[in-house]
Amino acid sequence: MGARCRGRSLPWRCSFGICPEEYERGIQRYPELVRELLRLDKKIHEVLYERRSDQPSLALTGADLNLLVHAPAQGTTNEFMDKLQMLMVTYSPVLQRIVQFSKLKPKNRRTTAFWQIVSEVSAHLGLVHLAFTPLYEGAKRTDASAKLQVLWQDFVTEYNAVLTQWKTFVESMEQAIHSGAPTGAVMAKPLPGSVR
Repeated sequence: MGARCRGRSLPWRCSFGICPEEYERGIQRYPELVRELLRLDKKIHEVLYERRSDQPSLALTGADLNLLVHAPAQGTTNEFMDKLQMLMVTYSPVLQRIVQFSKLKPKNRRTTAFWQIVSEVSAHLGLVHLAFTPLYEGAKRTDASAKLQVLWQDFVTEYNAVLTQWKTFVESMEQAIHSGAPTGAVMAKPLPGSVR
């Protein structure tokens, strides 16, 4: 006999042995996943897009490094700032959906909606390394000060720690709700030495 869902007998079962409605309610049993998503979202936003003197971030440390390695020239585009702006603009609606989802009553949360949000964050993290490339290339041509190298290394440490936590979160989500959202995100690296 097939799975029963909303009073009907279905001739099939989901690959995990649950009907679609049961699957959709699955996230309701794991409020800790929603809390962890909210916590990690805050950390991701801090380490990438906030400009605070007490927190290394791509927006702050990356921008300072960019000014040093790419002296502004007339008529040139700023590749790092363009990529950073694109990342910030695309992450903003994801951040809003995370907050909205966390405010839903548990009975109104759906697994597919949660999975979609997590997938979008994973995909976003997979693009972040594109903003690193102009900084690495510029650092090869310019001597970054020791202070700036230390600040960049602080960012690398913070970002890689958040990325590791994100990957652990995605694995725990997959075990709990049988849906994963792996990321192709690349760890940040120390600045290469100048080859001038």
